[in-house]
Amino acid sequence: MLQELPTDPSPVMRGLVSCTGIDYCPFAQVDTKTTALQTAQALENRLLQAGVNPPPLTIHWSGCPNACGNPTVADIGILGKKPAATASLLKPPIYSSATALTRSRPPPGRA
Repeated sequence: MLQELPTDPSPVMRGLVSCTGIDYCPFAQVDTKTTALQTAQALENRLLQAGVNPPPLTIHWSGCPNACGNPTVADIGILGKKPAATASLLKPPIYSSATALTRSRPPPGRA
C-alpha cells in the first residue's frame, strides 16, 4: 500500500484534490478521480522531462457545478460539465467535458 500511496508525495500530487466524482455522486457529470490522477501524473512527467522540479501547486477538480472539490481556491480549478451540443468532436475529451476556472492569485513565488 505504501508504494501506491507514498508518505511523501510529490508537490503536484500533494496539492491534488478531487470530489468523489461520477462513481459515487449522482450530480457528477465527469469522472474526476481518474482524470485528476492522470492529468497530475502527466504534468509531473512533463516537468521532470523538461528538467524542472515541480513547484508546490494546487489543482482542484469538481465533477459538477456544486463545486465540492473547491476549484475556486486552487491554483488550477477544474469544474466538470456536460459538453455543449455544438462542441467540436476534434477536441480531446478533457477539454470538452471540463472548464478551467481563471486563476485568482499569482503562482507561488511570483508577485
